[in-house]
Amino acid sequence: MRVQIVYTETITREMTKEIEMTKSEYKEFLKMNKYEQDRKYDFCGECSDEHHIDTTIVSIYHEVI
Repeated sequence: MRVQIVYTETITREMTKEIEMTKSEYKEFLKMNKYEQDRKYDFCGECSDEHHIDTTIVSIYHEVI
């Protein structure tokens, strides 16, 4: 018998970064969506396991195949 198991989890990481910017740069930053902010300031690239806060199991799905 073959069984397929799909494990899904959510990993939460938090990183604090201080950035110098002018008021006009800050206004531009506020207009960006979160993906643009990440690309410009490379939040995701700098975030690693040391920033890990929590891992939550979302689901464990199984079925006989």
